[in-house]
Amino acid sequence: MNAVARDAARAQRRAVTDYNRQLREQERARKAAERYQRQLALDMEKDRKQAERETKQQYLEDRLQEAQDANDALAVRIEELQSILQHTLEIDDTIDFGALRIKEKFKPFKPSTGLTSQPPKPQREQFTSKMTAAAPVGFFEKLFHGEHGKGQRVLRHQEEQARQAERGYQDALARWEAAEQSRTTQLTRLRADYDAEREAFEAKRAQRNAEVDALEAAYRADDPEAVVTYNSMVLDRSVYPEGFPQEFRLAYSPESKELVIDYELPDVRVVPTEADYKYVKSRDVIEVKPRKPAEIKALYQDVVAATALRTLHEVFEADQGGHLEVATFSGFVQTVDPTTGRDIRPYLVSVRVSKEEFEKFNLGRVDKKACLRNLGAQVSPQPEECVPVKPIVEFNMVDSRFVEGSDILAELDSRPNLMELSPFEFENLVVRHGEIDECSLNR
Repeated sequence: MNAVARDAARAQRRAVTDYNRQLREQERARKAAERYQRQLALDMEKDRKQAERETKQQYLEDRLQEAQDANDALAVRIEELQSILQHTLEIDDTIDFGALRIKEKFKPFKPSTGLTSQPPKPQREQFTSKMTAAAPVGFFEKLFHGEHGKGQRVLRHQEEQARQAERGYQDALARWEAAEQSRTTQLTRLRADYDAEREAFEAKRAQRNAEVDALEAAYRADDPEAVVTYNSMVLDRSVYPEGFPQEFRLAYSPESKELVIDYELPDVRVVPTEADYKYVKSRDVIEVKPRKPAEIKALYQDVVAATALRTLHEVFEADQGGHLEVATFSGFVQTVDPTTGRDIRPYLVSVRVSKEEFEKFNLGRVDKKACLRNLGAQVSPQPEECVPVKPIVEFNMVDSRFVEGSDILAELDSRPNLMELSPFEFENLVVRHGEIDECSLNR
């Protein structure tokens, strides 16, 4: 009994020990799980805060870059306005008549390979060569039908094979003929379309080149209308910054060899009113520093002076025929009179100069406003307020000795027949409105 009691006590102690060990292990597992959850929460919070920091940093960088981009665009704009005169000094403004002619040849006729390559015509031998011999005669068939029956069977087999071969050949031939008919029809249609397009291109090229030849001949002969057209092309090719109207009127007198230019200038809004962009982090805004009125006035005066000198330089430099001895430039703006609300066009600058005198200047080094004063130009003291000056030559008062440029579009509907335009009308239309297609002038 004592032994039994001891065994039972030991078993009970082992059970208690095992139970306590399980409890301890469960407690350790619970604490480990809690530690893991706490660490996971810490890690997630750390990641969240890190992500927030990175997001805030990226947003800050984006806003700073936004301000920098605005400043870069502003710097480019100011540079464009300040280099109006310098830009044309790096370009030869003379128009090459040879470049106006169409020299390209019409594209060659290149249909797809499937239309130019004829597939091989089916041959009867291709089908008869596939005929097979009759199956061997079995013992019982030979016993009951003999050699005669065997011959009849072979003959029938050969006839059936021949009929199948002929049907196959005729079907293939019919399909080939239908495909060939479709191919030749498509090829013929494509060739006809190509020939029509080529003939139209050749006709237009011949006409266009003849028009250019006529324009060049008239220009060389000092024809007033041709001289006006040529100089219109010169001024239309001139590339200005965005916001410049580039609208003008020309008149030319062959007797005095004078070109009168009435030119629309941009108003003061062409000058940016912003001086600088800055991001303010505390208020999360991009502040704009306004440009000083004195800076706007000075830059706009420079734009007006540069446009006048640039235009004179372009027409004199492009004068390959020696037709210009004097040029008069008058620049105006289209605006509204604040006192009456009516449209007005005050002149802000007017200058008249001889080619001989003008070509003595080094325009890359001159002070633009001082250069105009030296030429005796009429310049508005306050162009930003559209204070007008009297033009040296009133364009509307140009006498009969001058030939003015014509606005061909005013006399045509929205779809003019180019084939009916004169050489000068065509050139005026093209250079003034840029309606250039594949057969137009290749500038």
